[in-house]
Amino acid sequence: MFKFRGNLALFVVVCFVMSSFLVNLTAFPAGAADENLHSYTFEKFKFPAGTKISDAISHPTEPVIFVADSANSKVYSINVETDMVREVYVGGTIERMAYFNNELFVTVLTNAHSPYWKPEDQSGVIAVIDTESM
Repeated sequence: MFKFRGNLALFVVVCFVMSSFLVNLTAFPAGAADENLHSYTFEKFKFPAGTKISDAISHPTEPVIFVADSANSKVYSINVETDMVREVYVGGTIERMAYFNNELFVTVLTNAHSPYWKPEDQSGVIAVIDTESM
């Protein structure tokens, strides 16, 4: 019986927090949007069939998005203003990316991995991609 009261108290607290959030939420009608805002669609570039996007980051100063396709072992650079798409094959399963000083640091698995395996039974590399030349 005591455990039920604890769950009930948690439920009440969560409901109170959510109701406080919803009270402060402002909804605008669809016609109230600023007409100067633009809506962009990405129909010009379609990812190949079987693409598995494992990570995506944006360039800090340029209109470029970097996308990691772990199924095809590729990193795409998509300029959303010029619609220019560049790709680099890295060979292996891509997990994460980080951008620093015009370089992409991409973690690439060379074997399958699991959090339950020993570290010495798992391997990978870090690919460094120059974003200027791709």
